[in-house]
Amino acid sequence: MPDRDAWWTVYLHHAYGTQGAVDRLVDWASSLNPSTSIDDKAVDLSAVALSWMLTTSNRSLRDRATKALVSLLTDRMAAVVRLVGRFADVDDPYVAERVYAVAYGVAMRCHDPVAVGTLATCVYDRVFALGSPPPHILLRDYARGVVERALYLGSKIDVVPDRVRPPYKSTWLAVPTEEDIKTLLPDWSTGSHDSGELAWARNRIGSSVMDDDFARYVIGTNSSWISWLSLKLEKPQWKPPPRPEDMLRSLVGEFSSDERTAWKKFEAADKAYAAALRSFSSDWFDQREKDGTSRSLDPSDSEALAQELEKARSPEVAALEAKREQAIVALDAVVSGEHAQRLDKIRSAQENDYESRRPPRFELCEIQRYVLWRVFDLGWTAKRFGHFDRFSIRDHGREASKAERIGKKYQWIAYHEIMALVSDHYQYRECFREEESDQAYEGPWQDRFRDIDPSCTLRSLPGGTSWDGHAVSWWGSARYDSWGEPGRPRDWVLSADDLPKVEELLIVTNPADGSRWVNGRGFFSWKKQPPADRESTDVERRELWYMCTGYLVRAVDAEAFLRWAEGMDFGDRKMPEPASGYKMFLGEHAWAPASHYFQKAYYGDNGWTQPTDGCPVRVRNVTCENMRETSGVDCSIDQSYTLRLPEIDLVNGLGIQWCGHGADFMDGTGRVVAQDPTVHSEGPSAMLFRDDLLGEFLAREKLTICWAVLGEKRVISPGFGIGPHHPWLRLSGAYVLSAGRAEGFLKPMINDPNGVDDSEQA
Repeated sequence: MPDRDAWWTVYLHHAYGTQGAVDRLVDWASSLNPSTSIDDKAVDLSAVALSWMLTTSNRSLRDRATKALVSLLTDRMAAVVRLVGRFADVDDPYVAERVYAVAYGVAMRCHDPVAVGTLATCVYDRVFALGSPPPHILLRDYARGVVERALYLGSKIDVVPDRVRPPYKSTWLAVPTEEDIKTLLPDWSTGSHDSGELAWARNRIGSSVMDDDFARYVIGTNSSWISWLSLKLEKPQWKPPPRPEDMLRSLVGEFSSDERTAWKKFEAADKAYAAALRSFSSDWFDQREKDGTSRSLDPSDSEALAQELEKARSPEVAALEAKREQAIVALDAVVSGEHAQRLDKIRSAQENDYESRRPPRFELCEIQRYVLWRVFDLGWTAKRFGHFDRFSIRDHGREASKAERIGKKYQWIAYHEIMALVSDHYQYRECFREEESDQAYEGPWQDRFRDIDPSCTLRSLPGGTSWDGHAVSWWGSARYDSWGEPGRPRDWVLSADDLPKVEELLIVTNPADGSRWVNGRGFFSWKKQPPADRESTDVERRELWYMCTGYLVRAVDAEAFLRWAEGMDFGDRKMPEPASGYKMFLGEHAWAPASHYFQKAYYGDNGWTQPTDGCPVRVRNVTCENMRETSGVDCSIDQSYTLRLPEIDLVNGLGIQWCGHGADFMDGTGRVVAQDPTVHSEGPSAMLFRDDLLGEFLAREKLTICWAVLGEKRVISPGFGIGPHHPWLRLSGAYVLSAGRAEGFLKPMINDPNGVDDSEQA
């Protein structure tokens, strides 16, 4: 690998972006679709050439070559099997990882159990059959995904499912000690940034791993975010100790009458003292701010702050503290022997609660030492890569879409290796879900390991509601041109007679074939366009928007929902929002382990839930969202976008599956029956369901669709916050699908910053 990188990876960096052979091959393969007729030999040769581009440390080229391979090989499963076989023994983990990513991307796009089963057998035999897959946390994920896809499709394959799921078996490698890596640490006495010496590239590796952004934001030293514990898997699972307040509640419940009386007196004295101390401390700090003496305080020196507060403490606080101490003495005199022991234990737990409830996290310094050592063990030398890393790679800050040092490539390889080993040997416990005791490592989607989505080759969306509003389309055909008289903004805002009809946006017809569609989640925005020679911020802006969110509701509850909604203002976001995520691949939606993992309220999927403020019915979102951002780690994306998808209950209830392109879902006949139309053409953000199939499902399940609608009609003065603040019209409404029509209301309400009651209706 290092010898190849010294010439081939260097060549790729300089060739990419010149519109030569590298760009042409990537662009050509990216433009393909399954219907394109290509000779098998040409497919194989192109796939091999693209696969060797995966060695590159240029993240943009690597990600685009990966997705170009997916486009080339979609519906060409035999070619994928041949590709996996050809690269089975490649000595570059950068290549191996992405070849399996391509295999998984193509498998997610395929619904043929025989074809996917053949690929899964090939992958299983090379990765999992011996029971010890290669130690690479992403390679394992992609390879596992191929086998999971085959199992989901019912492919007849001879595999042991437990072998493809974590924890895996591996041999733990001894992590280098601090002494072992001393010679690898940066020595800035030579190789400074301005010196032009190649030693800079070597020093840069040490700084990156031990101190800089790779340490802080990848390994996680800036937040100690790592979810693995220092406890081996074979040890008893770590559980947090009981909370002191729970222990105390249980103890007080067992108190005798005398003990309870003494406890209540202590509790009252304790609360009074705590309240007085908080008030005094706040006043004291405020006074120091006014006096200008707060700068002399060191917030990190808690002992000195406590001494300062003690000196300044008022007689009232001292008296309340003395009363509290007397109550403690009285309580201790009454509490019996066993209760006294338990009370002492609870007091001790209260003092040490934070520390005692912190799980013993795996030491990040061990990961750092392994990564630093492994970079050089993999073959990085200043002779091979010093000139390239020092002079060919420019600093692009923290942006993801950039060419990286070859030293950085080896850092990534080492990091994904050590994290695979840690996942095989140590207990897992997510940092922000401490209360759940049954946590375990299920896959890299739980943390920040995944980078690209190999199932989705979209680089941007042609449609969608943007800052400039939305384009007119067949699913958003309502035009708005009633912008009023230029000098009378208030009159325009307060007029509710010219609003587009919401009903016509919720049920739409495609003129191409006459099919009817129900919009489960629409965002419509009309904006008055500025003169061609003016910026929008230089002139008065007038705009109108609707947000329409659909929910499943029991048919018998529809009228009750409408009656409740009449008294609500949905601008307060009382209704549940669709779940939104980015860690799950698009092609995994509704079937894969990652998809099932995110079906939790913690991640925004509330299932059937009852909205707040006395809503008498339970509802279920009909859509969810899949996001991709240019600021993320997928460098094949040109513009951030959000795809709207049918919620998993609807996918299963309608019996539909992802087509393999955009956000199109098809029924058993191959007919598209659910779609985000902005993938194909300009128009407002939407999630459309074919009316006939949806109607059959709703009738069968005795359900219907209700919508919560919110919006605004407003005038914004030129500039940024300068100028008069005009009143605006707040819109809130609800609709229900009934007999193929949307029936309901839209309620306008006035907000006036100049004094008009905001409850006044237009």
